[in-house]
Amino acid sequence: MNLLPHKSWNIWSSKNIARIERDEAAFEREQREQQLEHIQRQRDSRLEKLRKRVRGEEEKNEGAAADSGGGRVLLFEKEERQAKETKEKKNTSLNNTIKDNLKDSLKVPWYACGRRRKEEVQAIESSKSIQEQDPLKVVQEWEDREKRVERKRKRKENSRDMETMRRDRKRQPSFIRIDKSQLRDKNIWNQLRASPP
Repeated sequence: MNLLPHKSWNIWSSKNIARIERDEAAFEREQREQQLEHIQRQRDSRLEKLRKRVRGEEEKNEGAAADSGGGRVLLFEKEERQAKETKEKKNTSLNNTIKDNLKDSLKVPWYACGRRRKEEVQAIESSKSIQEQDPLKVVQEWEDREKRVERKRKRKENSRDMETMRRDRKRQPSFIRIDKSQLRDKNIWNQLRASPP
């Protein structure tokens, strides 16, 4: 008996597959919302910094007038600003690492890609089988095979011809002994000139 389809913990049941897809979609939505909120917070903080900087410049100008009147004097203003800037840099670097980790976590796990991969493989295999069964391809392969056979045959013939020429050259004597009486005959002399060595 096959009881597996009836178990609630069966990961391949249609209910559990639908639940997983639903949960993954909800998780992706939450991640997108969190990223959008984070981006909005960053925009707001940058805008606030710019506003403070503009106000700070105005207040500094007013403070210079107030300082002459015996107002509060800031001795470590530069150091405080530098400390704030280092804190902000640390926070931004921390946020960047968090973003990188989120990007890694948003990737689809390997076990969730199984069906898609199977479908892609099946599509590729079906296209390959269609291409293999193409009659035009079969004819082209046959023609290619015939051309290869013809080239081989021509090479063999050429090599045979070259071999026979080499043998013939080896058989010919390198010198010819001619009598003086034969030298007088012009026909023989012309024949000797025309023949290859």
